[in-house]
Parts: sequence; structure tokens; C-alpha cells
Amino acid sequence: MRFFRLFVATLWLTALGFSAAPAQAAGTLSFSPPIWKNRAADRLINKFNRKDCIDDATATFSLAIRNAPTNALFQVWSGTSCDQYGNRSPTSTTRTCSLLTGDLSPIDQSVEIHLRDMVATSGATVDQSIEQCDASSTAGLQPRTLYFVVSDPGTNMTLVTGTTSWAFTYDVKAPPAPTNVSAFSGDETLVTTFTPPKGETNLLHYKFYCSPIGDPPAGTGGTDTGGSGGTGATADADTGGADSAGGVEAGGATTETAGTSGTAGTAGTAAVETNCHSAILVAGQPPPAGAIECGEIGAQGATGGETSPVLSNDMEYVVAIATEDNVNNIGVLSELACNIPKDTTGFYEAYREAGGEAGGGFCSFSPARNGAAALGLGLLVGACALLRRRR
Repeated sequence: MRFFRLFVATLWLTALGFSAAPAQAAGTLSFSPPIWKNRAADRLINKFNRKDCIDDATATFSLAIRNAPTNALFQVWSGTSCDQYGNRSPTSTTRTCSLLTGDLSPIDQSVEIHLRDMVATSGATVDQSIEQCDASSTAGLQPRTLYFVVSDPGTNMTLVTGTTSWAFTYDVKAPPAPTNVSAFSGDETLVTTFTPPKGETNLLHYKFYCSPIGDPPAGTGGTDTGGSGGTGATADADTGGADSAGGVEAGGATTETAGTSGTAGTAGTAAVETNCHSAILVAGQPPPAGAIECGEIGAQGATGGETSPVLSNDMEYVVAIATEDNVNNIGVLSELACNIPKDTTGFYEAYREAGGEAGGGFCSFSPARNGAAALGLGLLVGACALLRRRR
């Protein structure tokens, strides 16, 4: 029994010895979902588009930081693997993270972050400028993460546990417009064909914008380049006789070189003229507020589509197409195409106009009573009857 007691005491003292040099206590960090300003309330809180960036959307995070040393360094970073100091180090040549805040106190607080800084080039010094919205040159959704870092200023070691990062995706590059746009007449519509943009993997819609034909805005009309003037003839060279020595003049013969013929002028380039103009739709520019939003179609596999039936027949319209991606970026307008919606008469309408009265399908009506139309429809009915008899 005595031996057992000594053994237990030894174990307890040994355990006490191991814990006599306590490790540095780790704090905890947690935060609430962000509250956004300057962006639509119905949008996802972690997926962003170009408009969010242009409008300078900002997120406010409420953080709870507990038991962190008072000398700890608290910062917010954006990028990849920012919990590792090598990716935050200012001396690193491959830094993957950008610092979004100054040095903050490791206490409970709210932090406001600008989306423009969140999507800036990794490793860059952020400045909340609108130019950072053009930092991304890659199409499609890009992943990135915010890191709330509480670290030891001497060792750069992390001093907190818990949820210390927040992932998000963004696409601040609007998709290009389709090309080779043509328009054909529909009934209160224009029917378009086009070539989809290449290399876009996240297209959602093609959006149609219409306006009545009209004079283009100043500075957007055709150009006329005149021809270059011809080069004039080279002047004649006239060499007189040379005087002889001793004052005796010897009449030298005059040598006359013929002038070189002038070069013909270059023909002028013909003016680029088109009658397909709009007072508000301009190719290569964003859709204007005054345009008729005349429909949209799904982008998957589309090489053309029909506008909504909101146009007036027998009136000439301009149509342009912009592409929308799956985070609702809308690109600039395509080239313009023009045509005139026309009233189109289907078979059943033509049959009624010709005097037909039956209903219920292709082969169930009686012949019309009006001349050639009635004769044609009568032949059609006969063909239907023959088909029925053979059955």
C-alpha cells in the first residue's frame, strides 16, 4: 500500500512538473454575418458583381475577440491562405494577401470593409479606389477569402482560434457583347441572329434593347476620309553655257532636263454610311436608361432570338444586344441592327379571312366561298378526304 501511494504521488508531481511552464493561452474569435451597404438587399451576401464594386458596397462585420493578449496585433486581410505569415509578409515576393485595415486593438468591435479593397489585386496596397474594380482580367467567378488575423507582433504566430475567415466569390468583369447581329421582321417583334462571345463560361441571358430609328448621338455617325492630293511635277533644270577664261565668252549650249510627271492622287475612302441609327443606343456603350427593354432569352446554346411583342408594326426599329452573366453583370451593347415589324398572317387566320367557318383542326373545315382562295382550300379538303378513305 505504501508503495502504491508513493507511485501515485510521483505521477502527480510529474504531471505538475509538466504543467509548471504553462503554454501561452489562446483566445477566441467569432463574427456575425456581414451587413452590406450600397447594394441590393435581395442579393447573396457572399457573391458580388461589377455593379457592387462600382457602387462602393461596404460590409460591416461585428467581431467578438476574447482572451487575446493586449499587445496582440489585429488585422483584416483578403487573399489566399492569409493565416500563414509568409503570404502576408511585406518582404515576400509571392505575397498572396492584401491588408485591408490598419493595426486594430484585439477587442470586441465592428469593422467596415470596402468590396473594392476585397477584390483588389492580391498583394497590392489597397486604397478604396474605383480603379480596383478593373483589377480582375479573368472571366467567371473568382474565389477569395477574408481573414481576421490576431497575431503576436514578435513571432507573427496566430493567437486565436475559432472562425477566423470568411469565403466569398466575385466577378467584376462584364461579358462581351455578341457579334454579327442581324434583325428580321416579326409580328410586333424583331427576330435576331448573332454570334455568341467566345471564352465565356457563365453566361445567363442575352438582353434585347430597342428604340425607334433616329439620328445618332453627336460624334457617333459615319466617317468620310478624303483622298490624298497628287504629287506635283518636278521643276525643269536649265543649265546655261560656261564663261571661258580671259574674258572671251564662249556661248555654251543650254541643256534642259524634262520635268518628272506628277504622281496621281490617292482615291478618297468612301464614307461609312448606314441608315441604322438610334438616338440613344450606341454600340460599345452600356444600355441607356431610355431604351426599350424588349426582352431576353437564355444564353445556353443560343445563336439568335426574338424580342418581346412590344414594338409597333410598320415602324422601323433599332435593336442591340447585351450579354448578362450569372452574377448579373450586363455588358455593353452589340452593333446595331434594324428592321420593321410586320403583321404576319398564319394559316388559320388566312383560312378565316377566306371565309372558312369550321374548327377543330387541319382537316376538319369546309371549303371557303371566295374565288381562288376557296378553290385552294377545297383542294386541301379533298386531299384530307382521300387520306381518310385510304385509312
